[in-house]
Amino acid sequence: MIREIFSLPGLARLSFDVLYKDKSIEKKINHYLKRSKGIKYISASSVTGKVLVKYEGKTIEEIKREIINAIFKDNVDDNVKPYEPEDLPLKTQFVMVFMPLAATIYTALKRIFAGKSPLSGHYGLLSMSSIVSIVAGYPIFRSGINTLFKEHKINGDLMITVATTIMLFIRESILGLVVIFLVNLSVLIHSLNIHYNKKALESFLKLKPGKVWMALEGREIEVPVEELNEGDVISLKKGDVAPYECEVVEGSAIVDEKYIRGKVKYVKKQKGDKIVESSLIVDGEVKGRITDIEANESIEDLYKIVELESKEKYITNTADVYINKIIPLSFIITGLVALYTNDILKGISSMLVLCPCTFAHGSTGVYGIAVKNAAKRGILIKSSSAIENMAKADVLIFDKTGTLTEGRPIVSEILPSSNTDKNHILKIAASAESGVIHPVALSIIKKADDMGIKVEDFSHGKEVKSMGAFAYVDGKQLHVGNERFMEINNIDLHDVEDLSNVLKNLNRGVIYVAVDGNAIGVIGMKDVLKKKSKAAVEFTRSLGFNDDGIYILSGDDKEPTDRVAYELGIVNAFSSVSPDEKKNFVKRQKDDGRTVVMVGDGLNDVKAMRSADVGIILGRPISKKILKALDVAVIDENPLKIPYLIELSRYSKEVINQNHVIASMMSYVEYIMTLFGKVNPFMAAMLHSINQMIVLANSLKVYKYSSRRIISDGRNEKEIRRSFESFTTDG
Repeated sequence: MIREIFSLPGLARLSFDVLYKDKSIEKKINHYLKRSKGIKYISASSVTGKVLVKYEGKTIEEIKREIINAIFKDNVDDNVKPYEPEDLPLKTQFVMVFMPLAATIYTALKRIFAGKSPLSGHYGLLSMSSIVSIVAGYPIFRSGINTLFKEHKINGDLMITVATTIMLFIRESILGLVVIFLVNLSVLIHSLNIHYNKKALESFLKLKPGKVWMALEGREIEVPVEELNEGDVISLKKGDVAPYECEVVEGSAIVDEKYIRGKVKYVKKQKGDKIVESSLIVDGEVKGRITDIEANESIEDLYKIVELESKEKYITNTADVYINKIIPLSFIITGLVALYTNDILKGISSMLVLCPCTFAHGSTGVYGIAVKNAAKRGILIKSSSAIENMAKADVLIFDKTGTLTEGRPIVSEILPSSNTDKNHILKIAASAESGVIHPVALSIIKKADDMGIKVEDFSHGKEVKSMGAFAYVDGKQLHVGNERFMEINNIDLHDVEDLSNVLKNLNRGVIYVAVDGNAIGVIGMKDVLKKKSKAAVEFTRSLGFNDDGIYILSGDDKEPTDRVAYELGIVNAFSSVSPDEKKNFVKRQKDDGRTVVMVGDGLNDVKAMRSADVGIILGRPISKKILKALDVAVIDENPLKIPYLIELSRYSKEVINQNHVIASMMSYVEYIMTLFGKVNPFMAAMLHSINQMIVLANSLKVYKYSSRRIISDGRNEKEIRRSFESFTTDG
């Protein structure tokens, strides 16, 4: 029932089928095992059906039994889960900022013009300032106290809670107001950053067509995709993308499953056949009944998925390490300062200046801004861990078909034997391939059409899957296909052996054309490189990736794989690699201590991308199922954006390091000033907020960052943005 995926001393990843797609079981496992003695870390995900656990003093079998026991316990109440002030609605946060600000101004003016109230020092009464401080500070107090008792941790909010409580107790209520105002202002700024980050994500996720035609009572009406339900019948025509998985109930069409299979895959769909989500209708028209919809998949849902996956990766960044160490130390220092100076206000001041909130926002703020930078270029980065790993990546692995190449083969050469000509070869090949649903067949037919050659439609033709086709005309038998197909049908290739060798030396795919058992010519096929592939590889090398850091892993044959590698100058290229072999290759690189980025364009690459430190999906349209499985998604097919992401991540890490230096230096200076009595709690809160503003201003550099090497198709940034917005609007 519970299987071990991997197990190391103190760390294990388990697969639990019952957990898959069951949020209630996910909550129970996370809730109850987190409190179990010996469990240092637990993350159960109903998205993947996996459990990641870090433990000591227990066996795997004991942990399995605890997981089983947890699912039979009472349901977990979401309302008792610790939360952060950033979770409040933005309107509420604005109120929480305005309340202490207005109260501070009122109290200050009242004291200036009317003097201090004689009751302000009465311990039996709460002043207006105290009441406002408690109300406006409640989210901070709750976060700090909940984290202490529910998570057994000390956070920055608890430090603010203690400082404010002491100030209220000693009747320094106006100082408490100022502290709450400045802290709430910092929280609001951070929340606004998160808000706009979600807006960018929401814009990106409009991947499906905005509207589709739904068949209803004998007529078709246009409806928004989000209003569709399972069982609805939709009309799909040439050029449409299937918004959901559906079953054909009427008509027939040729469907391209490139974005599912990772390479061009033309399939004929008729009544009763399934059309996979995100398939492209190449030709024909069908009506399909929707059979699978991912219900209620909101932006918040995706953020929860991102958070779960970030935890599963078990990455702790520099800020986390610093904060976990400095907060307990801050309490100790605060106590020592208060005892040594016999001045509680100095102790409070030192607590405020040592609060690591600025240090934390110096990281999270940059990550959010980097996500927005990428989003405006049509790139979705799902988690901060992806940015951290891309910044230190030293291995970049590309899939070939559809990633570095267009994924659609074209006719490159037509070589006839001595007793015929090119047009005759092409006419025979196109006629034999007529009606065949295969990328090679369609390319040959298109080439004949471009050259004005009339194609005969033979009713007695037949396709042999992935090998070739044959047909009869005027008593003659025609064969068109690869070498294996010719061998099976005992075709004599002697007359075209030299011609086929020429194509093989050019690393072309070879299609043989034969009449009555004798080959009369060959056709060269090649998968064309994307316009930006060469520039992308050069850009990658400029970032410090050497020959041992750039790989091609392709499921294609050796000749076309070698050709692409040669044209791009990539030394390490492996062909005929299965999805499992790709995954194992990635794991071997990671076992050697390297940080791996894997780039692909379909489901056949998902295993390798999930195994990599960063998995990137390249291309559109993209299924949300694939989006959930990966770390980064690029909306268009521009491979030049891959090294840009690495460069952006490195720059983001530089800015984060700058922020940490700024935050640390200012905190140390403020602390020294506090010890010498130069900073009171009011000034400490002011300096704390100024510190955050400086860090935020420095972080904004990431949003404006743009490499000079990534101008897409020679267009400027405004044109790129308009193109992206047009796509997200029109589907």
